[in-house]
Amino acid sequence: MSTGYNNSSRRFSTDTARSEPTDGLNGETRRSDPQAPPPEDEDLTFIGLFRKQCGLVVNNDIVQLVLLLFIVVNAVVMALLTFDFIDDNPGVKFALETVDKVLLIVFTVESGLQLMHYGFGIIHHSMHLLDMAIVIISWLVASVQALRSLRIFRTLRLFQKVESLRTLLQAMIDVIPNISAISCFLLLIFYVFGVMFTDLFGKVSREDMDTNYFGSLWLTMFSLFQFTTLDWIDAARQTQPYYSWAPIFITFFAYLSGFVIFNLFVAVLCNALLDLDEEEEKEKDLKRIERVTRMHQLTKDLIAEQSKIQETLATLSETNERQ
Repeated sequence: MSTGYNNSSRRFSTDTARSEPTDGLNGETRRSDPQAPPPEDEDLTFIGLFRKQCGLVVNNDIVQLVLLLFIVVNAVVMALLTFDFIDDNPGVKFALETVDKVLLIVFTVESGLQLMHYGFGIIHHSMHLLDMAIVIISWLVASVQALRSLRIFRTLRLFQKVESLRTLLQAMIDVIPNISAISCFLLLIFYVFGVMFTDLFGKVSREDMDTNYFGSLWLTMFSLFQFTTLDWIDAARQTQPYYSWAPIFITFFAYLSGFVIFNLFVAVLCNALLDLDEEEEKEKDLKRIERVTRMHQLTKDLIAEQSKIQETLATLSETNERQ
């Protein structure tokens, strides 16, 4: 009798050892051996734990919200320092400069914590690199009065803190190849019309017109850039008494550059934003599918465990009946 009971006990222990428990929703098998080494991507040394703790502190939602508030306050302080009444009040100016220096120290500490958290892997996080570059530039220009206006670039850190601005910046970075192609096309249009307008209107512009719009190629290129901003009416009116058909060419260029080409810039940027939205939706769908898959695997594991327990209980019951 005891032999059958021992055999069933050994079978129960073998089954439970064969089916290791899973780790929550991840569907991953937990290590039952306390001496087993940790996963390769998990650093449990003192330095690893310290870096992890730095990341938990600096990337906390409340900390990030406070830092966002500090960035806004810093932008307001730097704007106030440009007013004359601040210069006339040394005490207020000293207080604002002190606040500015304290905020710079806070931003430096934040960048240091991010660097300790990511290590050399920070090169894969462009927003954090932008923050560090802005902080370093702020310290470099702090002692140079002529360059202190560059401190306003600290406001660009809003791109890293505000998701909508970060999305817009990412879209602008993604469309750089397309923007470069459109810019080359625009430069070619400028060159063609620049040479043509200089040949057609250069002599009249130099000798008779009130404003020398087309006296040389460089003046013509500058005038074409002015036409791109839709400020072309005065040039067309001054040219019309000498060439009645001149406004047609000027209007055509203004329409081509001011409406068609710059709308291409807008279209490319909007297309990039739509692509980013689609990518975000795909990532969300993949996460949902992964979560459902893990839940399904967990359910299968639980059912398998339940079946093994039922089999073991049935075996134990038969053994007790035989006894």
